[in-house]
Amino acid sequence: MWDFTCPDTLAKSHLHRASIVACTVAVDAKERKRAKYTALCDQYCFVPLAVETLGALGEEAATFFRDIGRRIAVTAGEPQSTQFLFQRLSTAYIPIGMYAVV
Repeated sequence: MWDFTCPDTLAKSHLHRASIVACTVAVDAKERKRAKYTALCDQYCFVPLAVETLGALGEEAATFFRDIGRRIAVTAGEPQSTQFLFQRLSTAYIPIGMYAVV
């Protein structure tokens, strides 16, 4: 099982910690998800996926996406599938509120 969350890196509540250590907001969000679903972790393989609004991936999210890329590479026979997946993820995601509309 997996649960995706996208915490806002620039939120007032996160800004100070985010400016000190990279991926802190994603790590905090991942830990909250793990605590929320702690009862399920005994029965299921649970992966909390956290990606910050500015694009930083939590470690488990990066591992998860690398594994998916590897599986696509095996199935499709394309050795660069993992790289293509990360490129697709980076262009598919446009953080809400990051761009001013004029």
